[in-house]
Amino acid sequence: MQLSRAGVILATEEVQYNPNSWLRMDLTSYYEPGDNHFVLSAGTTSKNIDFTITTEGARDLSLKYTEEGNNQLEINFDSMGRSNNEIKANRSTWKSTAPTPRIAPAGLSMIFDNFNWNSNGWMNDNDGMGSYLSVCNGASVRIPMSTIIMNTTSQAWTFEIRFRIRNAKKFATLVTDIPKYKYKVNGILSPDGQEKTMDEINAIPGAEVALDEDGNPVMNEANTTKKIVQTEKYIAFKYLNGNNEGFVIGTQEAYFNTSGATVNVKYKEGEIVNISFVVDR
Repeated sequence: MQLSRAGVILATEEVQYNPNSWLRMDLTSYYEPGDNHFVLSAGTTSKNIDFTITTEGARDLSLKYTEEGNNQLEINFDSMGRSNNEIKANRSTWKSTAPTPRIAPAGLSMIFDNFNWNSNGWMNDNDGMGSYLSVCNGASVRIPMSTIIMNTTSQAWTFEIRFRIRNAKKFATLVTDIPKYKYKVNGILSPDGQEKTMDEINAIPGAEVALDEDGNPVMNEANTTKKIVQTEKYIAFKYLNGNNEGFVIGTQEAYFNTSGATVNVKYKEGEIVNISFVVDR
């Protein structure tokens, strides 16, 4: 299978000829603002993929403070102006700059681990991000979230993270969509709205996938997939409780997981990404 644009082959993948085999080809590395025309081809068969991308211009992403005395911003970790040239005691300290940190009067602090302050630490890329904290080469940083949970009466929290993933050595899909099909049990079609994965169908005695007149498995478009999430695959940032409810940022994808649903978003390496999410206590 080949993906091409304007006669130029962008990617080639081998597809197993099997109705249970699925292949995804990523367009995010190739699309551009404006009209896009791609061709997906296999042998003598091809499929045109046409779409238009519009941009709304730059947004003001600065933090908004309310009037003094009514400020709801509790924590703000700002990397502006930081440098690896700071003295050792300072460069490994990162306190919240929020004006009214009610949950930590002395200022909540990040916890650094395994920074060498050479290939990681406080960097400046002069490419829109300014100074930032580079977390790579075995380094990690942690916000003590338990302090927040134990010292607040807030019913919900809004989090915003601004980040960029660059030079990732491994990529992983954090959220996998599993196809679900209509099925028959002893020749009787499953009720409307009842679909199962291929593995689930195969585990039911007398069950088989329902086929259309062309011999293709039947899927209900309103409920075609369930999401399987990964919590430990090349993670850049995560906030999860014991039930894996929370937020995970990976190399090219992030997801927000609750007890009943998963919402995920994809992005490409090198982009400056702002993600906001709300956690209901």
